[in-house]
Parts: sequence; structure tokens; C-alpha cells
Amino acid sequence: METKDEFELTPEQQLREQAVLTKFQELTNSDRSRYEIQAKKLIDDKKLETEILGFKLSYHVKSNSYLCQIYKDNQSENIYEIEFPIPASDQDKVESLVELFAQSEAGRISS
Repeated sequence: METKDEFELTPEQQLREQAVLTKFQELTNSDRSRYEIQAKKLIDDKKLETEILGFKLSYHVKSNSYLCQIYKDNQSENIYEIEFPIPASDQDKVESLVELFAQSEAGRISS
């Protein structure tokens, strides 16, 4: 009997994943300046909150990672989290945050 790979995506999931990746690449280029400003603010203040399309994105600097918690319509319980390790160099820290911001926004815009 043939078993289906538990990690195989459905055609709908594959389309959504492709849409998110495409939007991520677009945002990484088009919004880079805004993300770099946000990255410096997050590094300095240790927290940052933004909103996009009815979602609140709350970013925090933890001891070894950056954390993004995503909330819908001001609900108190988060619906999604993304965590990135903090790199050693300052340039890599900013680049990592640019990717985190683009990834979190791409997922919401492509929903």
C-alpha cells in the first residue's frame, strides 16, 4: 500500500507558498529602506509594532533571537509566530531583520 508523504503540499498549499515567496522577494527589494529603518529602531528599542491589512505584527528582541508575533484584529492571542536567531555582526543583524519583516508581511499580504 502506497503512503502519502506527510510533508507533501496540496496544490493549493503549493500555490500559496509560491505567492508568499514571490511577495517576500518583492518586499525585500521594494521596502528595503523602510525595513532597515525598522531594524535599527527594533535593535535600539528592543520592540516594535506595526500593522498591515488588519494584522498587528509585534517584534521583540529576545536573548538569542528576534521574535515576531502576529495578531488578527487586535485579538489578544497570537495566530502565528516567526523566530530568527540573532547573528553576530551588526550588518547581518539588519539583514536578518529585513528578511524577518518581509517574511512576516508577505505571509499576511498573500493570505
